[in-house]
Amino acid sequence: MIELLDRDGCRRLADAIGDTPTWSIMIHALLTGRTRAYVVGDIENFDAALVAPDYCANEPQAWGKPEQVWHILAQLSGWTAVEVPREIASPLAKLVTQRTGRATKLVDDIFFVTDAPPPAGRPFEHPSVRILTLDDLDLLVAAPHKLSGGDVTLARRMLTEAVYAAAVIDGRIVARVEAYARSPRYANLGAYVLEEYRRRGLATACAALVTRAVLAAGQTAVWSTGETNPASQSVARKLGYRELPRTSTYVVPDRTTRG
Repeated sequence: MIELLDRDGCRRLADAIGDTPTWSIMIHALLTGRTRAYVVGDIENFDAALVAPDYCANEPQAWGKPEQVWHILAQLSGWTAVEVPREIASPLAKLVTQRTGRATKLVDDIFFVTDAPPPAGRPFEHPSVRILTLDDLDLLVAAPHKLSGGDVTLARRMLTEAVYAAAVIDGRIVARVEAYARSPRYANLGAYVLEEYRRRGLATACAALVTRAVLAAGQTAVWSTGETNPASQSVARKLGYRELPRTSTYVVPDRTTRG
């Protein structure tokens, strides 16, 4: 039977999963209660568990036996991909195809970490890049959704709970890197640059500021990106992040056709 967890159950599941760079986003969601979380079996010894954070509910993460993970997924609507430990990705993908008739693809999620701050000077600094504060709330709310704008509640959280660095050009935010998902040990950086402002070093400069702030707070900085995003991987390496062994994979069903 599938159990929807309450706040105490979420905290217990966080302990059962463990605080690692790969799962730090989910640990943050569980500890803050900003998620739906499900288990099959006992929380500390589950057959399957799934976490769907409020801020990325369409891409949950799951662990356990493929058949039981699918049992949970089959009850959810709106998910477009699920991230799982690499060893269960292929059998889960086969199950998804068998049960839905949809082809699936596997995409590795690549994780980088660093304990060393980036050096000063270019390309790690830019005159348009700075850390935002609550004084910038209206500016952030006015930004496009992919830059964390448009929602007052989310924007306020970004400016009070996260470290949020932005490139502000002509009075508007055009690029950002934020560390919102912060577990006890790790802070996972997320980045986005408007297309017309890419390849100007803005992501690198934003990420350098956030990385320094995260390390100063006593956390390890984590950079995660799909294997199909070489530009993001390049930023991580430029900043001195080191790649971890690949242990996590997205199972992505084809949403347009059926097999």
